[in-house]
Amino acid sequence: MLRLFVERLMNIRCCCEQDASAYRTVLYPNHYSEAPGTNPAAACLLRRGRKIANHFHKSSASVAALNSVPLPGDEEPRKVLTETPGRWGSSYLALVRLFTLMPRLIGFGELPDLTAAQRRQRLGRQEWSELRHLIGVLQPAYEACMAVQSSTFTVADALKLICRLRRTMRLEEFPCPRAFDRPLAVGREDIIKFLADDNGRTDLMELDNRLYRHHSVKVQSSRAVDGLHDGAATFICLIQNELDRRFFNGANASKNWLSNDAVLAATIVTPGGAAMLRKAASRAGQDDPIARARTALLTTAERLLDEDAAVASRQVDLERERKRCRTTLVDWESDASRAADAESTAEIVMQELERFVAMYATATEIGAVDFWSAHGDDYPHLRLVACAVLGAAGSSAASVRDFSVAGMVLRKDRASLLPAHVEMHCLIRFNARLVPSDLSAIPVLTQAARSSARADMRPISVDLADSGGSSGDSSLSDSDTVLEPIDEDEGVLF
Repeated sequence: MLRLFVERLMNIRCCCEQDASAYRTVLYPNHYSEAPGTNPAAACLLRRGRKIANHFHKSSASVAALNSVPLPGDEEPRKVLTETPGRWGSSYLALVRLFTLMPRLIGFGELPDLTAAQRRQRLGRQEWSELRHLIGVLQPAYEACMAVQSSTFTVADALKLICRLRRTMRLEEFPCPRAFDRPLAVGREDIIKFLADDNGRTDLMELDNRLYRHHSVKVQSSRAVDGLHDGAATFICLIQNELDRRFFNGANASKNWLSNDAVLAATIVTPGGAAMLRKAASRAGQDDPIARARTALLTTAERLLDEDAAVASRQVDLERERKRCRTTLVDWESDASRAADAESTAEIVMQELERFVAMYATATEIGAVDFWSAHGDDYPHLRLVACAVLGAAGSSAASVRDFSVAGMVLRKDRASLLPAHVEMHCLIRFNARLVPSDLSAIPVLTQAARSSARADMRPISVDLADSGGSSGDSSLSDSDTVLEPIDEDEGVLF
């Protein structure tokens, strides 16, 4: 039974990747055959953006000329990012970088002595407007794709994220950046200072570590108000259909998370999870899943907890027995006889669940894992069940990232590396930002000191109590890393 339960949790671990897959299929329907349609308007814009990015990626002279264009308040030399279907969010990041470089790209086209190829690297007024709208509708999907890559992401967190994305994509208007001459603030310190001085008077949004004004654009056009361009509006329809088809499919139980026992059990032990399940089911037009969630949790408890042996420590049992010896009152839910007050483990779990749901009807500031680490002693039996159902990782992105880095280190020409050396290379690769730029500041250890340091290293703890913040959260920085370009123009667009 326990093996089947673990297999079910592992299946959920794979299912959570569908959040990012839904985003990719909308962007690249020709690469992912599950996409229900295409987006030719956005495909045309992205094709133009890719050609511009590839030109600057291959021409250092064009990059130097681009950075020579003055942009007051943002003088830092920067590169144009290329878009790669294999990288999550690269389409969004490439479009954002084009937008933040818009004044320079416009100025670049006015420079003298340009070659014919350089003169073609420009977007028209209509294309810039389409790009701004596309950024506005892509941003929620990008945020969801990046959040799901966290190594501490649980199944309940994944469901909450999907519900948030589904709700966001059904709004009647989206915030889109305005056309601009230069950013209002650049860098964290300047942005914080500007926000403090502005005091909430301006509608702002941060893109590529820069602050810009934004305005809300209606999804549908009317006689008095212009709506989103065709590419952005089509993306909204596609992502709405993809989310419903993959996660709230009433016709296919395998693609309906509100009918999945593992998802329901993990969500109901999350603060505010019961209310979220009811709300999600109501918005999806499905039945209330709380009864099924309780049944799934009770089934898990019966498998994990031994009815014949106490789960808590011996000291806890003795304290509970002493408490019973000091009172003649019975619980208000118990039968009339005092002897009937002895409860089964399943009943205790359900009572703790009732208290938990009543006490934490709304979501808390901390996540489910941190909550049970801090308040697990208040619900000793339910805590064990919560640890089991929340133990399933909400995304395999962390392990995929580890294998990807190891694959770059352990190439064919370096296949003879020792395991310890591969481990150290991967460690440095993941923590390169912590290495001082002045290599002479790095202490040099002797062989004996290195061996002693490795022997004294403690293994990484994965206990619930030590799982703090989102240490594995993968959010891209504002660096100027240029992704590898692709040569083909067809079949990789919206």
